[in-house]
Amino acid sequence: MDKKSKIENWGIKELKEGERLIRKLKNFFAGIGLAFTTAIFVLGFSILILWFFYFLRQLIENRIDSNVTFSLSLTKKLESPAPAAGLPPGQSAAMESPVSVSSTPQPDDGLIYAGYTDLFSGVGGLSQSETTMYRDDVATAMMFPPSLEWSEKSEGATAPDFSSACIGGSCLSAKGTVLTLNGSPLKLPIAGDVRNITADTVGNGWAIGVVIKEGNKYAGYAYRFDGKNFTPIFQNGKAFDSQYEGQWGFGGTADDFLAVYGAYQGKGYRVRGNSVQDISDLFDVRVMKGGIRPGIIRAGSGIHTAWYLFNKEKNNRAVFIKLFQNGTADIAGEADILGTAPVSFSYLVVIKSYEVGLRKIGVDSFPFLLSVYAERAGSPQNWNVTDNGFKIPSGPVSVTSINLNNYANTEVPYLIGLTSKDFSAGNADISFETRNTDNGKWEAVSLGASHWFSDPHGAALEWRMRVKPGNNPEFTPYLGSLLVEYKVKRL
Repeated sequence: MDKKSKIENWGIKELKEGERLIRKLKNFFAGIGLAFTTAIFVLGFSILILWFFYFLRQLIENRIDSNVTFSLSLTKKLESPAPAAGLPPGQSAAMESPVSVSSTPQPDDGLIYAGYTDLFSGVGGLSQSETTMYRDDVATAMMFPPSLEWSEKSEGATAPDFSSACIGGSCLSAKGTVLTLNGSPLKLPIAGDVRNITADTVGNGWAIGVVIKEGNKYAGYAYRFDGKNFTPIFQNGKAFDSQYEGQWGFGGTADDFLAVYGAYQGKGYRVRGNSVQDISDLFDVRVMKGGIRPGIIRAGSGIHTAWYLFNKEKNNRAVFIKLFQNGTADIAGEADILGTAPVSFSYLVVIKSYEVGLRKIGVDSFPFLLSVYAERAGSPQNWNVTDNGFKIPSGPVSVTSINLNNYANTEVPYLIGLTSKDFSAGNADISFETRNTDNGKWEAVSLGASHWFSDPHGAALEWRMRVKPGNNPEFTPYLGSLLVEYKVKRL
């Protein structure tokens, strides 16, 4: 092979080797590029995620700072469940969460809104050493203690018959799902899966209650009955839907009576002519004791009217509740008066009420005499019970809270207000006060009024109700709930 050919073969060989090397380098750098690109993508995606959560956190904190309400509600349902035996088979108690978050528009002043609601179902929100006013554990309210006199009658006692509601010679009877007038069956004004019927007299007429299963709910219907015609008390006769099965009960006069649904969670209405007022908040689980067949007796008239609730059914759930008007046109509150009895009863019903009339008990008042049938350890008894109203304390009493501000590292410069939908002064002299320092000076405030504290740097929030009693035992101060709204500043 000549020299020229050798040179050409060497060149071709080296060229091929160079091309092979270039291909290796190309593959190597392609791999590096892919890894580098992947790394850049992962890094960029991570940064985006971090920025997203950063802005989300900022948004949430801004919302909290401007208008988030943290409200701790001591609900009656959570602190006062009825006995498990009181629930109908297959039903469970519906419990509401004790903590709720809601939004309340407030001026953008850089302060955080906070709220606390006390329903007095317990003493967790009260300073027990500084609270001297009586708390009713069944009615879950602050008031004066009820005052009743019990006198057992010596004559033989016979249980009343509630199987029929009679006016003159006409008797309306409800047994199971059948309604009869003087023994003749009546066609119900509503059709469906009827669970039970009740019939009671209201003045010179009757009131009929029908409970119907509709889906997974129990619907309550109520009607007036004049011996011939049914007239709906509520629109289309229907008052409510409830998840609990119960029974109706009625009591009062033809133009002013109560309609009460006695389920685990009760419902109630006051019917005056064609006007119906919902008073269901008076018939909570503690009052209902797992479910009753309501009996209602009305006493007095006008602003002196009182109502007495009891259980007609013999199920070892004796109930004796007084609903009072406190000198007003409407029912102002309720009190558990079963606890005033000298002995315990398994069954108690009120047969009749008598107006004793105005008599001297320090001042003119309006007591009522109640004829009561009761059973104790299987023994039937008759009692006369005189309702003298309420025990007037010998001096001023008060209700004082603990520190309600649970925000750490904050100051409380501003009280938005104290409000209550269940407040009645009776004839007492009542004042409200608040302070933002433990053991500091109390500052006067009116219900519903805002207040800037004289020292804006206090870290506490407390309230107090001071009561100077009046002199009429017919009336009592009554506080069934209190909403405390205030603002805090972060340090």
